Amino acid sequence: MLIIFDLDNTLIDTSASIIPVKLNDALHKMIESGLQISNIDIAYKEILALNETSKNGTEVITKFCDSKNQMELAKKGIEEYYHNIDASKIAIQLVDGAEEIIEALAEQHTLAIVTFGIEAQQLQKIKSAKLNRELFSKICVTPLEDKERYYQKLMDEHKVSAKETIVIGDNLKRDVIPAKEIGIHAIHFRYGRSKHIEYNENTQPSFSIKSLKEIVDVVNKLKQ
Repeated sequence: MLIIFDLDNTLIDTSASIIPVKLNDALHKMIESGLQISNIDIAYKEILALNETSKNGTEVITKFCDSKNQMELAKKGIEEYYHNIDASKIAIQLVDGAEEIIEALAEQHTLAIVTFGIEAQQLQKIKSAKLNRELFSKICVTPLEDKERYYQKLMDEHKVSAKETIVIGDNLKRDVIPAKEIGIHAIHFRYGRSKHIEYNENTQPSFSIKSLKEIVDVVNKLKQ
């Protein structure tokens, strides 16, 4: 089978490794730009608390600025959050079990990565996390939310059908829905901000997992 992985919060632990660092960077950028707060440590704790219940960094920073009645500074924080990521200076960890699962799957299946982001940053994350690139037939990075195009291209290159393909990711909009739309088996990884997401008819994945170790059982079911 062709097994396509997302990167952030699927193979690498973005929630623990990168998000706290970038939220801190965003806070400092907003302070430099004129944000008025009484205590930076308290402000950072407020941001981390908002992160627990928000869908993405944009929502976190927007909510924070709104609570301070300083919405004009949200743009500065958001820009800093999504850019200027120097992954070479951040201790990036793999998600628990990622290395073992990838090695096991690579013995019998074709693996690939399709990730959203800036190419240089995403490739540096892979390098910093010491993810073995040789186990993947291809690593695709797209700055647009157009993963469906890459899924189809990979299927064509490897001459496999949608029924012989699996996509694994934590983001319903970017990973699961595009896979479902072209008939691919979509596995939603409940990790990071996606832990508490509720599904509806349009977002219901083929499978839902809380640990990467569950992938092996899913693959075995689909092979039967």
